[in-house]
Amino acid sequence: MPQTTKQDRQKMYKMYLSGKSTTQIAKALGYTKRTVQIHLKKQKIFVGRPNLDAEALCKHLKDGMSIVSIAKKYGVNTKTVTKKLTESDCYRLKELTWSGDNKRSAVQMYLNGTNIATIARQLKVSEPCVLHHLQRRQIWKYKGVKHYHCNENFFHTINNIEKAYWLGFIAADGNVYRNCLHIGLSIRDTSHILSFKKSILSNHPISQKKSCKYGKTSITSNIDIYSKKIVSDLLLHGIKPAKTLTLNWLDCVRSFKKNSMLMKAFFLGFFDGDGSWKGNKKLQFSIGCASQDFIINARDFIANECKLNKVAVMTRIPKNKNHNLFYIFYYGGNKQMRKIKDWLYPGYEHICLKRKKDKVEAHLLKISQFKNMTSLGNTIKPVVFG
Repeated sequence: MPQTTKQDRQKMYKMYLSGKSTTQIAKALGYTKRTVQIHLKKQKIFVGRPNLDAEALCKHLKDGMSIVSIAKKYGVNTKTVTKKLTESDCYRLKELTWSGDNKRSAVQMYLNGTNIATIARQLKVSEPCVLHHLQRRQIWKYKGVKHYHCNENFFHTINNIEKAYWLGFIAADGNVYRNCLHIGLSIRDTSHILSFKKSILSNHPISQKKSCKYGKTSITSNIDIYSKKIVSDLLLHGIKPAKTLTLNWLDCVRSFKKNSMLMKAFFLGFFDGDGSWKGNKKLQFSIGCASQDFIINARDFIANECKLNKVAVMTRIPKNKNHNLFYIFYYGGNKQMRKIKDWLYPGYEHICLKRKKDKVEAHLLKISQFKNMTSLGNTIKPVVFG
């Protein structure tokens, strides 16, 4: 027991006699409740908990007093009064209505679509009681609060150009993990992510992340859509977790491979993700990824559609040993560029990545202007005087 001063002990006596409880005294003087009680008992002024008379309590109850008012009268809590009354058999706790029949009824009502608040009200039990039982039966699970929404059935059936395009784009620049679809692009292509949000009717936020790779700092715009339905539908269309090496052309296009419009939209989506128009003076069309099967099939598809020769698929060996082999093919020459551009973009201008489309159009425009100037120069004949 901590030592107390004479002044503190005198304060204890005065405060207790004035009506303060031992808890209040202990808190005010900085001692434990037990210490205060010991000193009060030494002075024989400590009363302690009153000895409750069961008969008197029963009489109060019959006279119409509530348990709360009885507890206040004797300066004790309601549990003490209730315990004393139940021991004397003049008071019984209400029988619980949460029986086996009611539990079965709660399960059936929930499975039929009744909400938990209504079940609790009808069975006259608390909502936590219903929730606890449903959780134990593994019928109800906390799903959290959904702040963001989208059309989760968007990829269920690939039956239009928009769906085929975004499937191809995700095959190139998206990835799925757990129940999340992630797309990350350079900050200059943020408008393309906004187009994707518009297509799937999403209100998900776009975050920006700063990273440093090979000594170069870059900022990316990212969107994460958590949806079990979208991820499961993408899995059926060949978009699997860690797909870099396992991406398969036939798995992606199996459901619409006979539809040439959807096939072209899928190809354009993949090109906007992992393809490019390379060069300034001499432009080249190229597509590459780490899946050899996918690149060979993509090369065969564009060669057949544009009636081009099947160029070789080249293997690029990375400088970093931890990186995978990269497979890529090129088409060059102004005639082939025009042929690919005239096949790839008509009818898809509203959905394609505008930056890439503008680059090839600007290049071909310069070529045509240069040809016009040279042809004009050839038609002008020199005038001879004298």
